[in-house]
Formats: sequence, structure tokens, C-alpha cells
Amino acid sequence: MGSTFAKRCTSSITQPLKIWTSSSIQYRACGARIHSSSRSAERYPSRLSRALANLTQHLQTNGSTAQEAHEEAEQLVKWVRSEHHQRNLAPRDSYRTTLRALHRLKNGEPIAYVLGNAPFGAIKVECKAPVLIPRHETEEWTLRLGDLLKKHVKDHRRVFDMSLLDLCTGTGCIALLLADVFSKLRKDDKILLEAHIRAVDVAPQAVALAQRNANRCKSDWHECVDLQIIKGDLFVDGDVNKVCHSLPAQHTQGFDLLVCNPPYISASDWKELDASVKNWEDRLALVGDYPNERHPGQAMPEPHIRSGLIFYKRLAQLISSGKLVRPPRDGQSPLPSFVLEVGHDQASAVVNLFAGCTRSLQVWRDAFGKDRAVVGWLS
Repeated sequence: MGSTFAKRCTSSITQPLKIWTSSSIQYRACGARIHSSSRSAERYPSRLSRALANLTQHLQTNGSTAQEAHEEAEQLVKWVRSEHHQRNLAPRDSYRTTLRALHRLKNGEPIAYVLGNAPFGAIKVECKAPVLIPRHETEEWTLRLGDLLKKHVKDHRRVFDMSLLDLCTGTGCIALLLADVFSKLRKDDKILLEAHIRAVDVAPQAVALAQRNANRCKSDWHECVDLQIIKGDLFVDGDVNKVCHSLPAQHTQGFDLLVCNPPYISASDWKELDASVKNWEDRLALVGDYPNERHPGQAMPEPHIRSGLIFYKRLAQLISSGKLVRPPRDGQSPLPSFVLEVGHDQASAVVNLFAGCTRSLQVWRDAFGKDRAVVGWLS
């Protein structure tokens, strides 16, 4: 599922959903970053007060306690108004825009779409329906991978040339955050390196959005970062070849690192997702089952693949046949060859799919202790 923000969760913190929808924990945590010194209450004009009351009632109806709903609604207002302040909106424009934002939130629209952006590590990405909103779980493992990259590059202190492929890129958040890591290593630590990054998605809306996000970020990057956004379909061999051939000559054997947050929700689980997900985000970015509207003519696969696993099976086939990813150039590198996000109950099945084509496999857990990424090293 292609990849922390604005998601409503009706379960408790100890029982997170497979994908979060709009946890009050997230709202408070993110809001605290922006409003760490703000008072917990403000005086709102009457229309704003009524809109706030309506939103509070809506949140309470959808599973929050009265106190939680009130605190969450107030935090949402502060969050929206802080965004307006950063945009230098006039008070009257901010007031009117806040009212419209509260109405959109009450109708179940995710706050990332209402605000138009979401934080992801050190960067901020534009968010627009129906492209998948970056999730906190995705941010977690991307930051962990970024730390591994930084340590490896700093330990070697030599000319470093790496190619990285981000499949199912969505907003481009993973590729852009890792590009930011490489750029800072070059600018701040003066390490000679080149990073060739390709971010791929099949959805035209995602490709356009990822390109806009890349264009905004590029002004801050060192020229060592070579990033391309490509429209391509993982299930079409010609598109796979096109992506691989986009690399410089020294990388023709494949990418050094593959990252992917594919659609991994089963069709049955999708039916149980919160309306704020189903009504707004692209189903094709969430559901990894046959039948899939993107490939309607494909034959039904074996039963276990009807559990959100079709993208992992395709990736395992490609990697086993020597496509996409090449073995480490410097022997047994501590850097992984691939990192794949998985649903909380899918790790063992995904590990089994890749067991025959890897030297080593690990499962990374998220902050809730749930299996969240399968990490592999090629021999």
C-alpha cells in the first residue's frame, strides 16, 4: 500500500488497524510539534464555535469519547489555522477557510487532503485525492533505512555511487526523503557520492503529484541526486525494462536498492476500512488482490495470493530471475537489497516468497510492535 496523517482509527492504541485512518494519537503528536507552546483552548467566533461543536459531535459518533472528541477537534482547528498562518492568509480569509476546512473534516475527508500536505520525516509532501496519504508506519521504516544509509556512507568515506528504485511511489514520499538524505550527506558531510533514484507508479495522478513534489524538493538538493519520476506498470515486462534502462551505464545490471510500499490490503479487508479511506483514497493503491481492475484479464492465482500478496509474488519472480535488483558490488554489504512494507499479518508469507532468492531476511517492526517491513539481502 503506497504509504502519516489524517486517518481515523476507531480501535484503541493497543489495537491499531492494518492501516491507520485518523488516530487522535497522531493528531495530538503532530499538533504538538506545531503548537508546543499553544494554550489548549481558544476563543472562536460563533460560526467557528458551531462548526467546532459539529465536528466534535461527528468525532464522538465515530468512536471517540466526549473528552477525546473535544480535544481532537480543537487540535484540528489549531492545525488548520497554523497552516493558514504559514501561508500568510489574512485573518478574514483564514477564518473563512477554517470554516470550509471544518466542513470538509466533518464530511470525513482526511486532514492531509484538507491541508493539502503531510509531513514525512524532514520533508513535507503535497497530498491530493485520490493519491494515497503517507502513513506513519511508512515514515518509520524509511527513516530507519535512511539511518542505515548514512552510517554506511560515513563509515566508508569514499566515492559512493548508488541506484535506488521506489516502486508504487504515490506522492513520492519515500524516494524524496531518501534523496534528501543523500543530498545532505554530500552538502553537510562533504562525502563524494552520486544517487540515481527512480520513482515509479502506474497511476497518472500519482505520477503527476510525485513530480510536483520532486520539483519543489529539488531546489534544496545537491546536484549529486539524479531523480526521475516514471509512469510504469510492475506487471508489464516492457515497463520494467524501461525503468532499468533509465539508469546510467554502470548500473545496467540492476538497482542497488529496491523500496516498495505496494497495495497489500485484501479485498475482504478493504470492505472493513474506515469510510475516510474508502471514499477518498485510490482503491488500486490499497488492494493487492485479484481480481484487480488494473489487470482484469489475468487468471485467478493460487488461493494464498488472494490475501493482498500479488505484488510481492511479482517482485519475488523478478528478483529471482535477476531483474530489478543486483547483488552487492562490494561482497556482503550491510545495506539491504530491498525493503518492502507489509501488512501486520503478512510478514511470514512474504518471507516465504523471497526465501529462495536471498542470502538473509529480516522483519522490521513498527512502533506498535507489529511486523511492518520485510528486508532482504541478496548474495
